[in-house]
Amino acid sequence: MNTLHQIAYCSLNRIPADELPRELHAILDASRRNNAPLGVTGALLYNQGSFAQVLEGPLPVVERIFEAIQCDPRHSDVMVIASGPIEKRSFPLWSMAFAGHERLAEIPEVAVAFEDIFGGAGRGAQDLLRLLQELVIEEGEWANA
Repeated sequence: MNTLHQIAYCSLNRIPADELPRELHAILDASRRNNAPLGVTGALLYNQGSFAQVLEGPLPVVERIFEAIQCDPRHSDVMVIASGPIEKRSFPLWSMAFAGHERLAEIPEVAVAFEDIFGGAGRGAQDLLRLLQELVIEEGEWANA
């Protein structure tokens, strides 16, 4: 049996603004199509030029997906904020949930968590992971946007 593994990362967006809606849909479509058969679940958050994503599943598969993300020109400054074995999934219902609604800009905790992470403060990692879980669960309509 493969042990479950989780990788959470943040990155800066390099997608031009006029291409962003189309590219976000392409990312989500590909993730949802490819992740389910591989046993991968997770969530993606997009907010004001930054991404945060959690991938969870078998270690070799999660590592392979993350390596591809690191090489993707749509991202820069990819920073792992958490990585390790997990006992249970944080996002078991979604091959790739999404939180990226305009309302996120009004939630101070989102901006603070990103600032802490990119500024080197260690507490941002767990704050951002917890916040992403809350957003996806509480705002379920975003998860399938």
